[in-house]
Amino acid sequence: MKVRHVESCRACSSRDLSLILSLGWLPLANRYLPIGSSEALPFFPHELIRCDGCGLAQLGIVADSVDVFDKSYPYRSGVTKQLRDNFAELRTDVAALMPLEATDLVVDIGGNDGTLLSNFHGQRVNVTPEDMGRLSEADGVCHIQGYWGHGAASMVLAEYGKAKVITATNVFAHISDPSTFVEAVLTLLDHDGLFVVECQEFGDLVDGCQFDHLYLEHQLHWTISQCAAFMAERGLGVASYRRIPTHGGSFRLIFRRGAPAFTGAPPVDIRGFAARVATLKTDLWSLLSANYGAIVAGICAPSRATTFASYVGLDHNVIGYVCETADSPKLGRMMPGTRVPICDESELYRCQPDLALILAPHIALSLMPKLKANGFRGKFVTAIPSVQVIG
Repeated sequence: MKVRHVESCRACSSRDLSLILSLGWLPLANRYLPIGSSEALPFFPHELIRCDGCGLAQLGIVADSVDVFDKSYPYRSGVTKQLRDNFAELRTDVAALMPLEATDLVVDIGGNDGTLLSNFHGQRVNVTPEDMGRLSEADGVCHIQGYWGHGAASMVLAEYGKAKVITATNVFAHISDPSTFVEAVLTLLDHDGLFVVECQEFGDLVDGCQFDHLYLEHQLHWTISQCAAFMAERGLGVASYRRIPTHGGSFRLIFRRGAPAFTGAPPVDIRGFAARVATLKTDLWSLLSANYGAIVAGICAPSRATTFASYVGLDHNVIGYVCETADSPKLGRMMPGTRVPICDESELYRCQPDLALILAPHIALSLMPKLKANGFRGKFVTAIPSVQVIG
């Protein structure tokens, strides 16, 4: 797998770039090998930089999407209730701006298993590279297995005509060339169509010390103002915007040609961010050292958990196993770079570890009561935004 170092901003092409944070060398966040596999994983430098011109935060290296998002990419949006509820709300926001007819086309870029499109009716197309996209076909969705760009846009246009709605949820942060991405969108979008973008808000990432969102899939880290300004330069104004809770704090912007410009917010203050990340690491190790001999299990194995565990140094000598729900495609595999096995959630209740470390901090408050109600008797540990022992 080849990567290249960033020499100019992906949004404005400025070459004035500054380092914000370095996490060292980390593995691919979603390369889950089978338990016991001896296959070597590639590690890459993870540095967060910021453009001194437009202010956009971005990773310091670029990886090929074909390597990062391969056909076996294990993420599935439909297993998370928060995302299912979010996509239902997205449909409501779209309906408030544009009543859709049965013949109108809705296209989801990076639509994964089709959960978002299940909220729409009529003509629907899911453009996504994963095999997981085939699941959307059971709901009558056309699945085009591939990466978004002019080729995919032309294919959809030739078959279905212009799209009334194009969605890109948690996708616009994944791309190395946002200008070409939006050009392809505008090729397919109808003259009064809506382009819906959801991204994690960079300000929330910094405020919440959510460094675990830094992995190769997340190339760009937008603020609402930066994303809106980038679209405005391409003729798209903001028809609607909303702050949403997904991924630890995100935003939903609905763009339309001719809509007004967005009034900007102050820039994100990154002073002290790197120091807070380093302090979090030492605080967690202080806690683990004080509880030497305690049995520790992990709860959930999202992509962000790979960055967290690898940066902090939580391998199989520290964490016995990580629990996932029974329908997770990650069961029977290992956390990337750590050799920690991923097991069914029932293992938590059978083994009763002393400490359960929540590796999905954005849903910790809803997870802990559920696990307690199901029979877990130990204590929980949360580490983001700060280290805490609960219960």
